Amino acid sequence: MSEEDVIGTAKESVPQRYHDQTWILNSQIMESALGVPSDSEEAVIVVLDKNGNLISQVHGKVTAARMSEVTNALQRLTSD
Repeated sequence: MSEEDVIGTAKESVPQRYHDQTWILNSQIMESALGVPSDSEEAVIVVLDKNGNLISQVHGKVTAARMSEVTNALQRLTSD
C-alpha cells in the first residue's frame, strides 16, 4: 500500500467536522517531538490543543476503542 493510500484510508476514519483540524503525515520531526520510535510500524494518532499541547496520543491499529479515545479528546477541546 502506498503512503498516499494509507493517508486516504486514515482520513476516512476522521469525522468530517475535524478534517480542517487534521494533519496526516509521515515526519521524523514529529516522531522525535512525540517520542515515537522512528522504526515503529504502528500508527500514532495525536490530538494537540491550539497551543500545541498534547491532549491525547494513541498507538497501534486504529480500532473503534482507540478512535473513541481520539473523538473524546477532540470533543473535550471543542467544549473548552
